[in-house]
Formats: sequence, C-alpha cells, structure tokens
Amino acid sequence: MSTIRCCSILLWSTAAAAAFSAWPVPSRAPFGRLTRRYCKLSEELSRHRSFFKEQAESSGNAKAIEILTFLYEQDIQQIQNLKSERDKTLERYEKQIQDLKSDIQDLKSDKNQTLERYEKQIQDLKSDIQDLKSDKNQTLERYERQIEDLKSNRDKFIKALNDQLQEMKLKALSEEAKMRVIVNNRALIEIAIARYDCTVSLTEGVRTFVMGHLLAGPKNTLSEYSRRVCGQLRHFGFAGKEQSVSKELANLMHEISKPLHAMQVSSTIDRGYVVGGDQPHAEALAIMIAKLQETKLVEGLDVLLVDGRGKCRCVLRDGEILAYSGESGDE
Repeated sequence: MSTIRCCSILLWSTAAAAAFSAWPVPSRAPFGRLTRRYCKLSEELSRHRSFFKEQAESSGNAKAIEILTFLYEQDIQQIQNLKSERDKTLERYEKQIQDLKSDIQDLKSDKNQTLERYEKQIQDLKSDIQDLKSDKNQTLERYERQIEDLKSNRDKFIKALNDQLQEMKLKALSEEAKMRVIVNNRALIEIAIARYDCTVSLTEGVRTFVMGHLLAGPKNTLSEYSRRVCGQLRHFGFAGKEQSVSKELANLMHEISKPLHAMQVSSTIDRGYVVGGDQPHAEALAIMIAKLQETKLVEGLDVLLVDGRGKCRCVLRDGEILAYSGESGDE
C-alpha cells in the first residue's frame, strides 16, 4: 500500500512537472508572476518525482509499476485537458484583448472623425458668419448709397423748387416795380440769398456772401470789388469812406432787418424798385446788390439807389453803376 501511494505521488508529481514545464511564459505581467510561481513548483515536483521513482524501482513491484503507469496516463490526459482549457482561455483572453484594442481604435477613429466633423462645422459656421458680415456690409453700403442718392435727389429737388419759387418772386417783384414804386431794402436781398444757398438761414447766408465776396482779410477791410464800387459811388455824390462802409457791410443783416419807415422818394420817380438811405448804409446796399447782380442772383431788375433825402443818385443794372436820367427809372 505504501508502494502504491508512493507511485501515485510519483505519477502526480511527474505529470504536474511535465505540465508546468510545458507552460509557455506569457508576456503580460499577471501571467508572468503566475508563471514564476509555477516554474518554482515544477522544480520541486521534479525533485519529488526523481525520489519516488527511485523508491518504486528499488521495490521491484511490477503491479505497482503497472498501476503507476495507468495513473500516470490518466493524469497526463487530465493535464492535457487542463492545457487545452488553458489554451482556450488564453485564446479567449487574447480575443477579448484584440476586441478591446479594436474598440479602442474604433473609439479613437470615431473621436477623430467627430472632431473633424466638429472642426468642419466650426469652419462652415465661420464661413457663414463671414458671408453674413460681407452681405451685411454690402447691404449697408447699398442702402447708404441709396440714402445718399435719395438725399442728393431730395436736395436737388428742393433746390429746383426753391430756384423756381425765388425766380417767381423776383419776376413778380419786377412786374410790380414796372407799375409802381417799391421801397424795400430787404426783399431783393432775401430772394437773392435764398437762390445763393437755400440750406442756411438768411442771416447766415448774408454773412457768408459778404465775407466771401465783399470783405477781405482778418480785419474785414473792403475787397477789391467793393473798393471799386465804392469809388464809382463817389462820382454820384456818396462819400465812399471805406472804413465806414466795411463796418456797415459786416453788420448789413442787422441794418436791413430794421423797420424801414416810409421814406419820401423824389416825385420824379413814378415807378421802380428803390433801395437806399443815409450814408454809409446806402453805399453798403449798393455794393451788395451790385454783386448779387454780377453773380446772376438778381436778373432783369434795375435797382434805383436813393440818398437819405429820397433823391435817386444812380441805377444798379447787371452789376454796373449807371446814372439815373428818366422819370421811369430807366437810364
């Protein structure tokens, strides 16, 4: 009985040693640690197998050797089954590992594709935003051009209407002056300045016209044109003091806005448009109206210039200073 037991132990140790010695060393750390343990156990079982084999052979028991062989073959078969199961398990683990690797690759690929899709969507959105900005800017530019065109057309239309209105006023004034005497220092200037610039007030228009045509320099002295007219007026009895006339021109709007009381006009004047008054106001009016005539802001109307006593001294016609010689106000 002791021999059979020794044979069983020998058989088991031999089979186990064979199985463990044939076990491949895995490459992964968990399997590596397990393999090292199995290798150590295999060495111990190998020593036990040698010991018990010597004991069985020394006993010379054929029956024990037969039993040993039978048990050895059975254990070898079980070990082969265990090895096969181990291989299947390893294959399953390897397949799971490969599947996990494949899943990881798929996830990486999906992640990259998703990122690429998001990047493309971002680029498309940026492009759409740029297109919208460009369209918005183009639309705004188009609207601004349309607004400018409308403003320009409006201004042209207003100017055309204003020119037509002022022309009608001037024509009406001319027709009325042919029938009776009109004494008014402001009306003609008001019509002419409205034709000169209808976008500003009368005060601003008069100041701009005077500063642009009749006065010069920082001290507002008479311009060359004003000095020439002032010199011509001296031939018709006006003093022509340039300093006094320049001050009157600088303050012309204030002076023509004063109420004009009924001025006694000479009985020799039976019709016509009359301006004038005391000096230097009459001279400033003459310079202003002569320049308005020269620039075609006043057309087709002779203007009679009278002194402070109502006597007609000269006629302003198309920017020229002419002598007054007729009862009708004609030259």
